[in-house]
Amino acid sequence: EEIISGHIAGYEALMRWHHPAKGLVTPADFVAHSEQTGLIVALGRFALERAVADIARWQRYFPIDPPLFVAVNVSRRQLRDNEFEDFLRALVANGAIKPATLKLEVTESAVSASEDLRSILMRLRDLGASLAIDDFGTGLSNLRLLKDRPFDTLKIDQSFLARRGAEDSDGSVVLGSIVGLAHELKRAVVVEGVENAQDAQWLKELGCEYAQGYHYSEALAPGDVLNYIALHYQASGAPRLGGEAGNVDA
Repeated sequence: EEIISGHIAGYEALMRWHHPAKGLVTPADFVAHSEQTGLIVALGRFALERAVADIARWQRYFPIDPPLFVAVNVSRRQLRDNEFEDFLRALVANGAIKPATLKLEVTESAVSASEDLRSILMRLRDLGASLAIDDFGTGLSNLRLLKDRPFDTLKIDQSFLARRGAEDSDGSVVLGSIVGLAHELKRAVVVEGVENAQDAQWLKELGCEYAQGYHYSEALAPGDVLNYIALHYQASGAPRLGGEAGNVDA
């Protein structure tokens, strides 16, 4: 992810399975099965532990203000795991990361389907995590979610940006309205799927705080992230304008 002005803001942790026979297996091919079997709980813990260890190291090497953050997807099944809150409490307390720089991303569909998740999310935020509603616009797009759930960030699905150029589409109007509403409710906005400078400039004009996509960077292995940040980091302690950012392939 990237601050729309060009500064690196943080990264999203992505999980890939490097299978010895099948090669690279994407989440689309194993996450749903992991949800069904319950393996997602163990995988989720691994992703969180790795992400926190990585962001602690990056923050130590690059003391940017505001500090770099890392976003990690969390499933409904993880949230309902009886041990998840204790796990997260220990992870945040012992992780040596700056406050609220671990961002938990929960999909719109997961939140829409579970009214009782609000109290769980409130407790997670109180533990020191920040919260983002992911893939907004792909489900019911219940605007009450923005008001009643303790999210500090709204992550808008890339489909809105993809439809922007269509002659018969109102995607631009809808996206602008969502951004305006989010700001009225004091939520930050991330737009996914930014692939060119024109889209990045348009989002900047809309007032979006963050953007994410291949325009900034392809997914990077954790070891490559340090080199990438260093290339865009100034001795003054701030990333160089025009710097790029991407996702982390964990």
